[in-house]
This record gives sequence, C-alpha cells and structure tokens, in this order.
Amino acid sequence: MKFVFFILFIIFPSVLLAKIGCKETEVYVSSHFVKGYVTTNGKRVSGYKRDESCRKSPYSFNNFEFRDNAPLNSNPKENFKEWEKSEISYFLKLSEKLPNFLKNIPFHALYRAQISSFMDNPAATFPDRKYIIFYDSFFQRSDSLKILGHEISHLLYWKMSDDQKLDFASLSGWKRKRGKIERTPLKPIYADSINGPAEDFANNVEAFYFDKERLRKNNPELLIFLIQLEKEIK
Repeated sequence: MKFVFFILFIIFPSVLLAKIGCKETEVYVSSHFVKGYVTTNGKRVSGYKRDESCRKSPYSFNNFEFRDNAPLNSNPKENFKEWEKSEISYFLKLSEKLPNFLKNIPFHALYRAQISSFMDNPAATFPDRKYIIFYDSFFQRSDSLKILGHEISHLLYWKMSDDQKLDFASLSGWKRKRGKIERTPLKPIYADSINGPAEDFANNVEAFYFDKERLRKNNPELLIFLIQLEKEIK
C-alpha cells in the first residue's frame, strides 16, 4: 500500500497535495513560474518560481473559522456538532451574496448546533465574543441569506460609535432617561424590534437590504441614516 501511494505521489503530486495540504476553505495552487514585471514605482522584478501553496477560497472572506466544538460558557441545553463539508460550502457561497457593507464586519468563529433553546431560532449572535451559532433550521430555510445578514448586523451594531448608536435610537423612536429605556419605537419595523435597540437595528438593516420599500414607508429618516452609515463604516 505504501508503495502504491509513493507511485501516485510521483505521478500526481498536485492532486494528492490538494487533498492533503489544504483546508476546506482553501484551494490548492500548484508550483508555477511568475514572469518578470515592473512595479508602479519603476522597480524591475525578475521572474521567479513560486512554490505550491494553499490560498483562501474565492468563496471565503473574513477568515471564517468553522468550529466543531462548543463555545465557552455555551447553553448546556444546546447540542453542538461538527460542520459538514456541504454546509461549509453552502455557507461560503451564501456569504458571497451579502452586500459588501456586511462583508467587512469582522468576527471570530462560526459554530454548529442542532436546535436553539429559543423556539424556531435559526441562528444566534454573541457580539461581545464575536461569534455566531447556526442551527439545523438555518440550512433548511429559504431565507438563509436574509438571516445571515441579520446576524452580522448585530456585530455591526457593536462596531458603531456611541454617537452613531444614539443617532439610530433617536431616529427609530427610542426614548431614554438616566440610562433607562422609557419608550420603545412607536412604529417598529418588525414586531421583535421592541426587544432592544440592537435587535431593532439588525431588523432595520435587514429591511434596508432585503425589503427597502418597507423601510422607506415605515421610517424614511432611518433609510437616509443607513445610506450614510454604509458610507462611513469600512
């Protein structure tokens, strides 16, 4: 068996290395010659041989880490599981469809679990730890892209400055006194927006990208705010 493997390695090295050396989120690039070129500042670079390597897949961004374990201090009622290759592929292709605005929001890890402790919840974001949990139902839904955009919007809210958060809250209709909420929005974009400013923000960003007419009718000032925020967040 070792002899057969050795023969295969000699004949098809790139095929074997592609399977052995690269991660699921990477593509194999075989060794090749790079022609000489001149840089923008006029420096001439001689041609050279580039070694074989693993490069990030064109379907990946943000250096996603697909974790197969349970996050620290996770809910003991939730059962975590390993990511399947088909799920990783599906997720990466789905993420490429996100607006560029949401692709630039950094986070650390993605976890898989069976069923959320909250009924019918397809995903959950923990902005302070910068990770998202995806449940079985996420992969069964027809609106997975919208769900993904909503979850990343929670991370975007944490990235905003205090002034930006206050501006959003004011435009959405939140009223505070001495740090406590006195009134929730009178016209929430979705029913669960009254659960808190962060959820309200994620709902409005969701509408901004996937149901803009609804946002325009519900709160045209928030539409203008999000257009401006899109330009400011990098």
